[in-house]
Amino acid sequence: MSTASPTITITIDATAPTAPSVAPDLDTASDSNITTDNITNDTTPTVSGTGLASDAVLVTLYEGATAVGTAVPALNGSSLDYSVTPTNALSDGTHVLTIKVKDVSGNESTASTSISVVVDATAPVAPSNPAAYLAVPSSAEVIAFAAEPIDLANTPN
Repeated sequence: MSTASPTITITIDATAPTAPSVAPDLDTASDSNITTDNITNDTTPTVSGTGLASDAVLVTLYEGATAVGTAVPALNGSSLDYSVTPTNALSDGTHVLTIKVKDVSGNESTASTSISVVVDATAPVAPSNPAAYLAVPSSAEVIAFAAEPIDLANTPN
């Protein structure tokens, strides 16, 4: 008979981390024009957030049930923050994105509140006859318009 092995303690962690309390936000660098409209021409837009639970070790970006990117959160002062970019390009259209976090045991949280991001990376079609949009009135038309009297008392509201 052999001697007894040393005792080891095993901890089973089946508890999911707290769901992110704040929806991801489209980074200013990814937003194409108005920084609060969540419209971008970037097909791999970065979203970020702050204030994750302290046990979060991995952030996963989801579109619906499909994981589209991951990132490791970073400590910023006393806040655990993240910035995550889709691995593959998103198509033109509306994308509803959420994040979930995993702890060191691999337990995954429920999804955050969603953000809707509109990707519009397709340039508009050039007009077939641009000169038609740049028509300049003849001098006779300008003179006729200028010669018409204006009745300010009877103008529509």
